[in-house]
Amino acid sequence: MSSPTWIVPRLWPDRTVFVIGGGPSIADTPLDLIHDYRSIGVNYAFALGDWVDVCWFGDARFHRKHRKELLAFPGLIATCCPALYRKGERGVQVPPAGVRVIRKSPSRVIGIDSDPRFVCWNKNSGASAINLAVHFGASRIILLGFDMRQSVDGRNNYHSAHDSNPPATVYERRFLPVFPRIRADLDALGVECLNATPGTQLHEFPKVDLREWIEGERAKGTL
Repeated sequence: MSSPTWIVPRLWPDRTVFVIGGGPSIADTPLDLIHDYRSIGVNYAFALGDWVDVCWFGDARFHRKHRKELLAFPGLIATCCPALYRKGERGVQVPPAGVRVIRKSPSRVIGIDSDPRFVCWNKNSGASAINLAVHFGASRIILLGFDMRQSVDGRNNYHSAHDSNPPATVYERRFLPVFPRIRADLDALGVECLNATPGTQLHEFPKVDLREWIEGERAKGTL
């Protein structure tokens, strides 16, 4: 039997959407500035507060570890991990309660799939969350916590909720190479993307200071 999959609704047409990664810089980011705006928390970023609108993750291990915490999360929970399906009545595959599952793009791994039935996996949860933001209708995406490097003390994340700590080489080898294609697809779709991550090694998008940028956009009435 086929598995039911989520067709992402256009929840936030022409809005600015903040995508919050897990990089060490989040510990020093003034997140209170974005509480009134739409946000997607990647992996454990959902635990930053009930102001986070969406929890997005890409692997079953994350759900197994944080299932009880996720049950208390008031926002939307979504993934592109088919391994979460379980066999329900009449053999129909069903996702866990409260979790929406969208299919990975059947045509390509990297970039932005404009079909709301699919997302490009982009080899990591943070980059695939950009595709989700596009489906929600974002006209502008602001990246936070996309450090794409380890901290000076060897940490990949601002928290200690993950069981593993990949080597520093994972960024150059696996994560960073996907972003030129993502940038090209966003440009073709007319979606602006800015990187407000201090000290980021992701240079594909224009870099901004979060506080200065928000103050400037508010003054212009564009946020």
